[in-house]
Amino acid sequence: MDRRKFIKNTGYGLGFATFSPHIIATAKNSRGSFRHGLASGDPLHNQIILWTRVTPETDLPIKIKWQMSHNPNFNPVVSEGETVTDKQRDYCVKVNAILPDGETPGTTYFYRFLTGNHSSETGRTHTLPDQRVNKIKLAVMSCSKYTAGFFHVYKEIANRDDIDLVLHLGDYIYEFGMGVFGDEDAKALNREVVPRYELNSLEDYRQRYAQHKSDPDSQAMLARHPLISIWDDHEISNDAWRLGAVNHSTDGSEGTFENRKKNAIKAYFEWMPIREPASDNSFIHRSFQIGDLVDLHMLDTRLIGRDQQLSYSNYTGLKTKQKPVHILNKTPKQFDSKRFHQDLLEPNRSILGANQEMWLERRLKTTNATWTVLGQQVMLAPQRWSVTKDLIEQESSEDSQELNMAMQKQTIKPELTKNLDAWDGYPVARSRLYDMIAEHKKKLITLSGDTHFSSAHNLVTASGRLIGAEFGTTSVTSPSFWDDVKINKIELEKRQLDFNEGMQFLHLRNRGYLVVEIDHEKAVGKWHLIDDVKTENYKVWLEQTLVLEGSKKDGLI
Repeated sequence: MDRRKFIKNTGYGLGFATFSPHIIATAKNSRGSFRHGLASGDPLHNQIILWTRVTPETDLPIKIKWQMSHNPNFNPVVSEGETVTDKQRDYCVKVNAILPDGETPGTTYFYRFLTGNHSSETGRTHTLPDQRVNKIKLAVMSCSKYTAGFFHVYKEIANRDDIDLVLHLGDYIYEFGMGVFGDEDAKALNREVVPRYELNSLEDYRQRYAQHKSDPDSQAMLARHPLISIWDDHEISNDAWRLGAVNHSTDGSEGTFENRKKNAIKAYFEWMPIREPASDNSFIHRSFQIGDLVDLHMLDTRLIGRDQQLSYSNYTGLKTKQKPVHILNKTPKQFDSKRFHQDLLEPNRSILGANQEMWLERRLKTTNATWTVLGQQVMLAPQRWSVTKDLIEQESSEDSQELNMAMQKQTIKPELTKNLDAWDGYPVARSRLYDMIAEHKKKLITLSGDTHFSSAHNLVTASGRLIGAEFGTTSVTSPSFWDDVKINKIELEKRQLDFNEGMQFLHLRNRGYLVVEIDHEKAVGKWHLIDDVKTENYKVWLEQTLVLEGSKKDGLI
């Protein structure tokens, strides 16, 4: 079997854009009515989304002017326009700024908003190139829980001059109220959320986005780099699927899930610099062509077509959630393996939905850049957990007691360690995706978040064919299950590498972000980690560098 290996490498060049290092937004230099900063996103070759919000003094509509220039002094202005915002869109402002004829794709711009005597701070952005591109650099992140700590990741990326695009892979906000995981230090850190209860109404979601956009590190990053984002479940409700969510009550006390989803999606489109879909729908999958180097396809594995997750409780009698780590909390007395696998392998079961699968196949058929990159929420690669008694520290903590209870014949059964909320819960759909990639002979990189740990995998079909690689980013702040479990995590990481054939890298212990550097010959993943998100002073380091080399012979990696 052809198994290209990752090779460590420490030096690498910059991306396609070179920018001034001096325009960084902070809360201190926000002016007038623009209290939530500004942002750009979804860049194309000759247009880009520009976003801000005006804090109104009355309930009347407000006229806003926007400007773009090659220079931070806006002399001359190369593109400008006017728009109106009002309370129906929460006074958010979002324009699709189209550059005039003659402007070169892949160009850096400065932009700002004006209303009355008030001016926003200055943001910096750029369009995508449309021809030859030698290399690009993507900053990748996910899972930014406000109560769990400071957004040091955002600060780090804001201070980098070499980032071309920022990709946020979901859980940009969390719908939880106070008192849920990661909240224990929120009061001391002055990071308690508003509203304090679980989000449901449109106003609830709007308040939570407003709080995130008030964070100075968030404002700095968004003002400095263009954003391409995708939602996951917590922008709506935990473990959501197309018709419901684990965290949405079915007794009517929270209203209908459809109404809650409608509220969440409306707030997301209001507050994020994302190009809105045509007509009145919630389609969020879309593509970006970065010259001849990268075809970037952002997928929705959460809402548009996902069938309901399987639950181990339906096959063991346990009342447990789908996340694999929660299975460790109890020992199943019996497990109906036959019925479980019959349901798991149901042929029509989908995580993308038929329409999105057909859309992706059309995109793969008609795009021909050197690399295909899939930005999506949940882990694509298969993963099993191997936890044994000798890994558990002998401490009388609740976690270690529960883990000891979970040990049967030294090792937890692998069939009970799948993450049924990720692609492991949709293996037939994953096989269809693998076959699609192999058929079109793409050099594939998939990017994933959700897990709150850092990882890298080779992606191998059932027949042993290597069709790509997955780079998984840890969270910005959200805790991992493993954080508080009394277990030797370094030893667990080593055993996981042996236990999972395709796994190339695993780090369970820290928050951080991923940078992916791509040229025509190779793709480099660099995992940057942070020692503590709960202190103002912190250390950041490069934990791992992995190189994925492309094969000119067969177009695979």
